[in-house]
Amino acid sequence: VDFLLTVGDNFYENGVSSVDDPQWKTKFEDVYADPALQLPIYPSLGNHDHRGNPQAQVEYSQRNKNWKMPALYYTFTHTLGDGTAVQYFAIDSNPIQQAGGDSTEQLTWLDAELGKSTARWKIVFGHHPLYSNGEGHGDNKAMIAKVGPLLTKHHVDVYLCGHDHTLEMLKPIGGVYHMVSGGGGGPDMAYGVTWTDKAYYAATLGGFTL
Repeated sequence: VDFLLTVGDNFYENGVSSVDDPQWKTKFEDVYADPALQLPIYPSLGNHDHRGNPQAQVEYSQRNKNWKMPALYYTFTHTLGDGTAVQYFAIDSNPIQQAGGDSTEQLTWLDAELGKSTARWKIVFGHHPLYSNGEGHGDNKAMIAKVGPLLTKHHVDVYLCGHDHTLEMLKPIGGVYHMVSGGGGGPDMAYGVTWTDKAYYAATLGGFTL
């Protein structure tokens, strides 16, 4: 494993208050203490993170070298062993899907960054799904309307998200694969999910995506 991504709700249920919040130790440092997990971690924000201080999660990047969050939304490129470039785009989906949320600047940024990318693979990741068969939330009309056209326009390969506490791999929509990896909370936090003919895979009771 070269690095880890998060699809939001990094600190359940009410985010963190500051870079000095004790949850940094109990819910991050102590959990990811194993030598095998000393890897770059690229986070994105969830709705529960927004209940606290989202900017504190950006600022924590200056405290811990493994926590790589330069802004509320950002991009980075990873080069595979054969030289193939994979560019990742972390979005803050909360204001995008929220009624009255101001997401114009972020969506303009995403459109521009995707447009100038020369990477072979483009992967966008954030918290809220566009499409999901999870019984907790399901499809998100605002995300479909605002983010969907950008994913299709710029031939994004994968949109990776959470929010629904399930694991799903959906068949391509507009050429884009949609993956829900919201099972990090384990079986105690799991949602039900329906495996429809629109999905390659659907499961519950926790897990991660490799």
